[in-house]
Amino acid sequence: MIFTVELAVMVVLDNTLPSLDPRWYCVLDAVLLTLVCTPVLWWLMSDRRRVEAERAVRARQQLTAYEFGRRALACDDVSVLLNEAVACLADTLHADFVGIWEVQAGQETLLRAGVGWQRGAVGQSKWQAAMEDCAEGAPFPCRAYAEGKVHGHCRRCSPLLEEHGARSGICVVIQGERRPFGIIGAYSQQERTFSGDDIHFLQEIAIEITLAVQRSQTEQRRRERETLRAEQMALVAQLATGVAHEIRNPLTSVKMLIQANREDQGGQPLSQEDLRIIEGEIRRMERSLQTFLDYARPPKPERKLVDLCALVHRTLALSEARAARQNVQLRFRPPAVTRQIEADGGQLQQVLLNLAINALDAMPHGGTLEIVLQEHEDCTELAVLDSGPGVNQDMQNRLFQPFATNKESGVGLGLVICRRIAEDHGGSLTLENRPEGGARSTLRLPLYRPAQVACLPPAS
Repeated sequence: MIFTVELAVMVVLDNTLPSLDPRWYCVLDAVLLTLVCTPVLWWLMSDRRRVEAERAVRARQQLTAYEFGRRALACDDVSVLLNEAVACLADTLHADFVGIWEVQAGQETLLRAGVGWQRGAVGQSKWQAAMEDCAEGAPFPCRAYAEGKVHGHCRRCSPLLEEHGARSGICVVIQGERRPFGIIGAYSQQERTFSGDDIHFLQEIAIEITLAVQRSQTEQRRRERETLRAEQMALVAQLATGVAHEIRNPLTSVKMLIQANREDQGGQPLSQEDLRIIEGEIRRMERSLQTFLDYARPPKPERKLVDLCALVHRTLALSEARAARQNVQLRFRPPAVTRQIEADGGQLQQVLLNLAINALDAMPHGGTLEIVLQEHEDCTELAVLDSGPGVNQDMQNRLFQPFATNKESGVGLGLVICRRIAEDHGGSLTLENRPEGGARSTLRLPLYRPAQVACLPPAS
């Protein structure tokens, strides 16, 4: 190129200044050659330096992405990895703000990690995600914006960006295993155009975070399965222990009667009293086995219209004989008008009778058992009140746990089965101590039909 320029300068000088002194000819030739070649050489060198600078930036980004990937493989805590990612992006991309938003329930996103934001923004700032921009199972295209024009998810969180004076930025989605985990973005307060290398670097960091999140989610599900399996095995062990305990005691009584009969009476027929005891022990085993079956395989409720007043009266009638023996007064406070509900009357009868029996067990030497029926706008409430000593503090934390009981003859499954029946009906069951003394069991059931009936005592 320089040779071509030199020839052109010589031709121009020969044609324009043919009689110029040779010494001045050489000086003028050198000056013209310098003036022409210097800008060209400067342009060529500048372009080369720009290319070398881009290569250096690209190499640095690739090395940073590689090192971040190694750290991601060794990191078990996703929160630590997210904080490292935003710091890495802010330093490499020279961004003023870097944030990672996590998609939570209800498509709401939370600023999980960030650099450059105002104090309190990380962990507090939320906005509504646009799932059309990050559809489940579809790759999310990189969104870049400049000159104050926001696109993609930036339109939804633009108040936060405007508050921080962001003018340009890029963002990509971090995919989870089954749905998008969140969005990662880098933003600048200057009007700048992020290069293709910048976008590619952000995508590589997002991919590493995606893989780490998926590994974490897989590991979490594995731990949950192991925990569930351990709980199931522990429950099976408890169930086996309970069955063995409830069956062994009656069998021991029957075996002792038979052995005594063979030794003392020489194989004579058992007396009527012995047969009565054996029959009672067999019925006891049947009740225990039925309790275990109800706990392990609860029947589905057969819903029909149920009159709760009639249900309470039947419960009190079944409890009347025992209450008389223990000198316990039975009371019922019904509302003036009650609404029928759709429920399994047999299962609700089982719940009420179990609660009444528990109340009678707490008052062996007399007291008061009262059932209160109240109507609310969205539910019916049945409360069983007793004047016993209440529930001790140790049992309060284990009331609805399987096999938790302080009774010598109890299995510890009655309240568990009662709560399950209440939940199967869309309701709830609670038990708490009353301030004035005694315990209160509260059964709440949703209203299914608006039909109202008068609450009358049963016919004699």
